[in-house]
Amino acid sequence: MSENNRAWLPGPWLLHVDVYGDPVGQPRHRSTRDGRHYIRSKHPVRKWRQLIEDACREQWGSKPPLSGAIEVDMDFFFALPKDKKLREKRSGTPHTLKPDKDNLEKAVLDSLVRAGVIADDKNVFYGRTRKMWRADSGGSLIGFVPGLILTIRQWELVDDWRSSWRRS
Repeated sequence: MSENNRAWLPGPWLLHVDVYGDPVGQPRHRSTRDGRHYIRSKHPVRKWRQLIEDACREQWGSKPPLSGAIEVDMDFFFALPKDKKLREKRSGTPHTLKPDKDNLEKAVLDSLVRAGVIADDKNVFYGRTRKMWRADSGGSLIGFVPGLILTIRQWELVDDWRSSWRRS
């Protein structure tokens, strides 16, 4: 088969998880005088990562971890401020304050490895990450409460991609 007929194509979505809670970014590690690195035991990221791990373990079950080319999409929703004017202004808009996008992603990817969903976060080659203020409509669904929508799929090298592409 010629190289022209081979292509990487996305597979089906393998995991969809809704995590309820305030998103927290992965902090920088602190160092002791003797050079050891740590994160404070009471840092809020520990609780956030545990929420993600528990939700992923519940859905993933005992399946083996994914390896190879993996896509991870993350939609973070943040609580609105208490101030009424700010609340109205920010509802459903992009969240451009801290925590940084890369720190949020790192906390999620570390949780996916610890939960046994992915073998190593180096395998994640693609994905979309959004930070949004939650919508102010009083509902109880993700997007209306703080949290995370997480979706994962694996990409596959297809030998005859033209026929695969036509079937989709």
